[in-house]
Amino acid sequence: LSLTDAEVDGGTAAPQLTGLRPAQAPRVSAVAGADWRATNRLTLSADLRWESDRFEDDLNSRVLGSGGTLDLRADWAVNETTAIWINASNLFDAEIEVSETGTGVAGFAPPRTLGIGVRLSR
Repeated sequence: LSLTDAEVDGGTAAPQLTGLRPAQAPRVSAVAGADWRATNRLTLSADLRWESDRFEDDLNSRVLGSGGTLDLRADWAVNETTAIWINASNLFDAEIEVSETGTGVAGFAPPRTLGIGVRLSR
């Protein structure tokens, strides 16, 4: 859990910014994760992330909404040197706005992403 109470001090160079929040700095952000070794071969993992709303710009005129994501992963140890994994990032396909231009064009974090892979080690 992170709580941020930041203010800009624009000084004489940018007095219009004094007292405003820094761009892209949420007041609250939280991360929680868990790993569970279900068997000797199977490990299940979950990561939950959330951020409160924040401003896109220095003048605090464009608000980016709050949002959160859930990521899941399963790892299966085939043997001592090989494992296969599958994961889902942003499982619920949340639309997390991460930017907004001065003309109102929004940019978003990646949508739900699924992956599978093999991990080899010595």
